[in-house]
Amino acid sequence: KALGPTWLEPNIDQSRTQRWQQGSACVLRDMALRRIQKELSDLSSDPPANCSAGPVGDDQFNWQATIMGPTDCPYQGGVFFLNI
Repeated sequence: KALGPTWLEPNIDQSRTQRWQQGSACVLRDMALRRIQKELSDLSSDPPANCSAGPVGDDQFNWQATIMGPTDCPYQGGVFFLNI
């Protein structure tokens, strides 16, 4: 083995850090999914007037929303689609 600076050697903690980051990402994704499911439940039980929203297919992180233009304004009669 050639002698040289230790900073050239692979960092043993790098794989541990990567595993921690992946685990943290899973935890954050699960937290976000629970929040999204709560929002969907709230929208289903008490839908707001003049709009709707929900997931596209089975992807809980991809939603489509529709907003109907309110009366007595330039947007009256309009239908506006959003991708969230």
